[in-house]
Amino acid sequence: MNRPLQNFKARGISIAAWGDASGRITYSLEKKYHDKRDGTWKVTNKYFPEELTQLKELLQTVEKWRKENKNGVSAPKNDTMRVDPIFENDDDIPF
Repeated sequence: MNRPLQNFKARGISIAAWGDASGRITYSLEKKYHDKRDGTWKVTNKYFPEELTQLKELLQTVEKWRKENKNGVSAPKNDTMRVDPIFENDDDIPF
């Protein structure tokens, strides 16, 4: 499986930039959370209202990166950018 050109992560939310053979870039968005009922990690595409500001900031970071890297084509492969500060209770986030 191909690896993303760039990963952007902030408190459980991640956006990955993917390149294809034609040079086009696409983006995937997901949120991971720990289900305390069964102890497993899950992925969702649903967001709480209080996460929308965080999501907006993450998308702004992706847009800045895209512009700085000519749509991501010249970006180094497989880097990860953390957008948020390190939180004290970040232990439940898998990345």
